[in-house]
Amino acid sequence: ELTDADVETFYSGTTGVNKLVFDAVTAEPVASYKIFSTGEDPVNDPVSWTLKGSTDGKKWTVVDRRDQQRFCSRYQEILCTVPNPGNYAQYMLEAEAAERHEM
Repeated sequence: ELTDADVETFYSGTTGVNKLVFDAVTAEPVASYKIFSTGEDPVNDPVSWTLKGSTDGKKWTVVDRRDQQRFCSRYQEILCTVPNPGNYAQYMLEAEAAERHEM
């Protein structure tokens, strides 16, 4: 559901780093992706995240990493361009919320 193109769809994580795994929807490499701020309290916004790719679901390669990101409004998007896209069967997003991140 997080890939349904509805900015009001959200994932409410737990303390620490949350991991979400997605199957690739096409055979084309992911060249970019979007992360949105929550529609709620800014302390729930993602502040740091890593996107990883895997061909077998066991070995993961870092595709993109962002640290200390800031949002200035609710439902704001950050478009992330992947520097070296690769062909992966799965992607894992590891994200940490602002309230849980050491500043």
